[in-house]
Amino acid sequence: MTTLEFKEAFNTLYNNINSMASPGFDDYEISLLLTLAQEELVKNYNDPTSNIKQEGFEGSDKRRIDLKELITDYKITGQLSSPTYRISQESVIYQIPNNVFLIKQEQATVLLDCGNNRIVSVIPKTHDEYNRQIKNPFKKPNSNKVWRLDYNSSEPGTNIVELISSQLITEYHMRYLKFPDPIIISNLTDGLTINGFTSSRTSELNREVHSEIVRRAVELSKLSYKEDSLGNFVDLYKRKE
Repeated sequence: MTTLEFKEAFNTLYNNINSMASPGFDDYEISLLLTLAQEELVKNYNDPTSNIKQEGFEGSDKRRIDLKELITDYKITGQLSSPTYRISQESVIYQIPNNVFLIKQEQATVLLDCGNNRIVSVIPKTHDEYNRQIKNPFKKPNSNKVWRLDYNSSEPGTNIVELISSQLITEYHMRYLKFPDPIIISNLTDGLTINGFTSSRTSELNREVHSEIVRRAVELSKLSYKEDSLGNFVDLYKRKE
């Protein structure tokens, strides 16, 4: 759908299921509802426990097609050189894109003692797992696996990961699901923004799910109205996992 089609579809469905006494929404509020609906759809597609079909992102061909526009590839060799970031003396820090929503597949290239390169799996670890397993020689990182720890940098706008390996890491490669850009049906003014964006833009998702986004946005509009809440509407927007 184009931005105009999103607006018209929202207003048509909203008017069809609500009485004429229901409050209308301006372009900013409709954009906010559509954006929130889109974000919830992406989250639900990736969490089998939160959707009726109990399917995750790759649980069906439809789901893969619906979200394929958000799949992005990223490869980096340059490391950040701030030792204060590191939790381990065997770790290196990489800066990754700020729009990373979920990492779907990742690997690292390490330099073996014999001088050859090897591509190995990267295994995400919680800090609790790190504390329990780092001293276990059978579970800690070796020439066949690298650990990844996640945390926020103290520098605004910097998204980083810490990779822990017994070998020298020369490259980090990942494929991830990017956080979708907002749906904005008309240019925003008066200092209004959605996720830092102000210009008109449609959904990046496959057009097959655009109607689902509209339906969910209307459901959220009904919820905000029943709660007597265009104020609560903002709280709904902030409700992110």
